[in-house]
Amino acid sequence: ASCVHIGNLSGYASTGNFNVSIGEYSLSTATSSADNTGVGSQALRYVNNSSSGGNTGIGRLAGQDITSGSNNTVIGYQAGHGQAGSNLTTGSNNILIGKSVDASTGSASNEVVIGNSSQTSFKVGGINFEANANAVTQGGVFYENNTTVSADYTITNGRNAMAAGPITIASGVTVTVGADETLTIV
Repeated sequence: ASCVHIGNLSGYASTGNFNVSIGEYSLSTATSSADNTGVGSQALRYVNNSSSGGNTGIGRLAGQDITSGSNNTVIGYQAGHGQAGSNLTTGSNNILIGKSVDASTGSASNEVVIGNSSQTSFKVGGINFEANANAVTQGGVFYENNTTVSADYTITNGRNAMAAGPITIASGVTVTVGADETLTIV
């Protein structure tokens, strides 16, 4: 197998190809899994079958509980291993960045999560964009939305939505508002 393993029991059971593990117990049970990179003590420790390839875990305990999930990127101390019940195990195509960041469930797929529940604001400095529990702002004053709905949209159950109008709904596009939801255009 074309692999590199550095650290006590790093890659211990690995028989897959193209795995890189650096740190104690990283990728230690990666039997036939391939194309994984685990950097940090116990990173991707339980990745263990041929369907669990393409994972990247950087940080102590990052992605430790992934068993058969594939193509996940977890970066940070305990990323994907933060809370019981939502530790990433079988989900695929996730990106988790930050200390103790978890997907919505252990089997969640196609999620991007940046920061854990302690973070209260998301900022992009170069374009002066901020999102928090109270508002989405650009430049601190205005929120802008598109004037045309160009793809089908369904308001999430139990949620309301609003937009600044007028709004045009493109031909063939459907906007669905459930019985318990409200769409307000101001």
